[in-house]
Amino acid sequence: MVEPVFETGPPLRLGRSGRMGRIGDLVTAVAGRGSPRIVAVHGSHRSIHAAMAALVADAGRGRDFSRAVLDASDASARRADASGAGRVGLMPPRVNTIDPEGA
Repeated sequence: MVEPVFETGPPLRLGRSGRMGRIGDLVTAVAGRGSPRIVAVHGSHRSIHAAMAALVADAGRGRDFSRAVLDASDASARRADASGAGRVGLMPPRVNTIDPEGA
């Protein structure tokens, strides 16, 4: 199953040939004839790098952020973790995570 992360929508069941990644990974999935299939695995939903890669993919960009940007985002995330306990994100989800059956 894949479930949208950056937008609302129902979970989708993957076909046998469309499975890549692990449960909890952020992935880009495309729908076509038959079942949706995963075309990119960005990494764990806990990784800021994976989240940024997923956002780039969701925006239709075909490139990653530079190392300097990724390092700055890591530093920012560490500061936010230290000072932003209880913060709630308000962005609607659009990227997918891989969920176990029955989730």
